[in-house]
Formats: sequence, C-alpha cells, structure tokens
Amino acid sequence: MTLFFDGGNAMSDQLDLNYNWGRMLDAVGNVVGFVLTPTDVRELTAERDRLRAEVNHLQAEAVELRRSLDVARQEVIDKAAIAAERDQYLKSLYALMEPDVQFEPEELAEMERNPETLADVIAEIENDLRSRGMLDAG
Repeated sequence: MTLFFDGGNAMSDQLDLNYNWGRMLDAVGNVVGFVLTPTDVRELTAERDRLRAEVNHLQAEAVELRRSLDVARQEVIDKAAIAAERDQYLKSLYALMEPDVQFEPEELAEMERNPETLADVIAEIENDLRSRGMLDAG
C-alpha cells in the first residue's frame, strides 16, 4: 500500500507502509503509526478514563493525608506545650512548699482518716499565695 504524506509544506513524500501486528512501518522498518480497531480504541479510552479517575482520587487522598499530617504535627506541638506547662506548675508547687516538711505519725493518721479533697488543697494554696501577695484577692 502506498500513501502520500503532506505535512502542510509544499513537498510530498511517498511512504511504502507495511502493516505488522498493528504497527505501520516505513520501508526502512521505522514505526510511523499504529492501527487500532474501534474495540481497542474503546478499551484504551475506558482504561485512560479509569486511570484519570484513580489519579484524581489519589491526589485528593494525598491532600487529605497532608492535612492529617499537619493536624498530627500540631497535636504533638500542643502536647509538648501542655507537658511543659504541667512541668512548670509542678516546679512552682515545689517552690512554694517548705523544704523541710515533716509530719508526725499522729498527723499522718489524721490525714488518712480525713483526707483533703483537691478543691481543699487548691483553696489552701490560693490562700497562701494571697497572703504572700502573689495572687489577686479575686
């Protein structure tokens, strides 16, 4: 079969094409094109469309994973800040306590019989701070 190719220029080249396994070859054996049946075109088009949809889905998933990573990183930063604040509270509490706190056995027994609630402990600390002028009277 002989085809004439006009690339839009004033010249024309004559190509001698052989069909071999769906490939169009020139006389030297170079591939110059492919022949596809309508079924092949439909199948390839369907596969292309499926792959495009998969790419879109994976890109959306990657965006969501990046968001999740950002949230997780922020949570790590927040937890570190909370831990640092907790540690600072503990240091402050130790600084406010008398260095040589000693309890008599009778006092310990009384504490076991009548334990203080957390609210009582906080109120006592606040009163102590107020008496030292370290906390507003509010």
